[in-house]
Amino acid sequence: MSYIVYSDSDTIEKIEGIAYRKLSEFYGVVAGAFGVFIDGNAPSIVEAYEAAGVEVLSEAPTNPKPPLPGAAVNWGDIKGKPALLALGATADTAAAGNHNHAITANAASGLAAAANVQAAFQAVSTRVKTLEDAAAAG
Repeated sequence: MSYIVYSDSDTIEKIEGIAYRKLSEFYGVVAGAFGVFIDGNAPSIVEAYEAAGVEVLSEAPTNPKPPLPGAAVNWGDIKGKPALLALGATADTAAAGNHNHAITANAASGLAAAANVQAAFQAVSTRVKTLEDAAAAG
């Protein structure tokens, strides 16, 4: 993380590498921040960052500092993520439709082919139930 800018303005010029938050999106000090600029009246945000030892800037930063090695990074601030992530609705959730893994038959174990994991488990469950019923009847 580098700098954090809190502003309710939709016209603020955003610079790549600097994290931007709305004033109402303050839930605590962002770990790894080098400095913070607050565009507006938000004394509670200023106090929280000062108490954490983070520099409160008097003007908006114009150049991001590089993050320290091993510093925490906010997932939403990462630019150029691979398109594969587009399958999920967000960075934290995955689309339901992209988890249909086909099961290949295995003759040695008797595993039958299945269209997906759900179908494979249903087939195994059916086989186990058949064996249990046969053992109980026998």
